[in-house]
Amino acid sequence: AAVVVVTVIAGAVAYSAGRSAPGNAPVTNASPSAATPEEGWILHQREGFSVALPEAWRIRERPAVAELAAIDRATGTNILIYSEPLPATITLEQYAEATWATIARQADAERTAEDEIVELPAGSAIRISAETSSGQITVRQAVYLLIHRSTGYGVALTTAIGLTAEDRTFERIMDSFRFAV
Repeated sequence: AAVVVVTVIAGAVAYSAGRSAPGNAPVTNASPSAATPEEGWILHQREGFSVALPEAWRIRERPAVAELAAIDRATGTNILIYSEPLPATITLEQYAEATWATIARQADAERTAEDEIVELPAGSAIRISAETSSGQITVRQAVYLLIHRSTGYGVALTTAIGLTAEDRTFERIMDSFRFAV
């Protein structure tokens, strides 16, 4: 399960780099329906979830390791959303620790802040903040982890170091994330 996370994280770094080339209890999240996107954003629905992204972002069709991948070609900022089956008894905290252990073991990543529990319209999530390097490129990542019906969802948002304006974009994306009913 956590191998998917590393593959997604590594994919996010590579995807960014490619822009220049020509609670202790088990968590059950529920959200009523897809969010209505704000002006200039497009709602993308996939099996199990929906999310709104800026209309300038380009969707990558059939990504190998994720249900959805998109990039802002102007900045290289990108998103990868994946899901994986989890044991019914796993807690959000356990999922976050297993995810980080795998990232730390297999990627050149450093946590840049304490994990934070955040309340989203889709339910409780843990946000892992990290910097990840691949060659000479270092990127900033916010990985949101959610559990819904024994499925773990990871939303990896990646941007270049120094693009702090992207923080608000990340918040708006996560505010739009919903599980299918």
